[in-house]
Amino acid sequence: KAYKYVFMSVPSGYEPKASGCFPLNYFALSAPATTPENIDFKLTKVDQSSYRVLFFGDMHLAARNDDVKQFEKFAADVNANGKKGKTYAITLGDMTWDIYWDAFNFPDYIKQMNKSFSNLIVYNTIGNHDNNYQTTSNFAAKNDFILSIAPNYYSFNIGDVHYVVLDDIDCSAYDGTTSRNYKKSISTDQLAWLAKDLSYVPKSTPLIITMHAQVFKP
Repeated sequence: KAYKYVFMSVPSGYEPKASGCFPLNYFALSAPATTPENIDFKLTKVDQSSYRVLFFGDMHLAARNDDVKQFEKFAADVNANGKKGKTYAITLGDMTWDIYWDAFNFPDYIKQMNKSFSNLIVYNTIGNHDNNYQTTSNFAAKNDFILSIAPNYYSFNIGDVHYVVLDDIDCSAYDGTTSRNYKKSISTDQLAWLAKDLSYVPKSTPLIITMHAQVFKP
């Protein structure tokens, strides 16, 4: 209840209901912490015996330097190839660019994605530029992304593979300026959730984990 939303781990062989290309795998909560709430997730059974997953990295859509036009050309290629079989996509963070949010913010990102892609579910990973630098807490920095796009960490299954999206951008030291003094770390609440999530996954299951910043740095 502290996070004010609940998410599910999408089971293998199913797709969640989507709003355009954004999966409805989480919903906002509104009642006080002491009040139970009931959320119904809608799933559709699909054949995932053969599929492809595309990874979109650092798109930095900001409506500058013809980035949107370039992105639309890329999206046209994705749509053309998507006709050849079941296709999913996962972004790897920095879909937007915090310093240019006045011109292109999360509502613009949603509109652009839904305009650009057809018959494609896109799971999103938060990046450092998807955090609000004009805040002074880690929770507040992520709030815009969580309210608009996706949880900052969650999991889902496609076919025989278990996918985990993590958030390794710690904005606890943000001071409200463009210094963006973030650390690369995974919070203890995520690790506790991850341990519980993986306890339901057979150890023989292939596992793909996405996060924006590198885990190890040379």
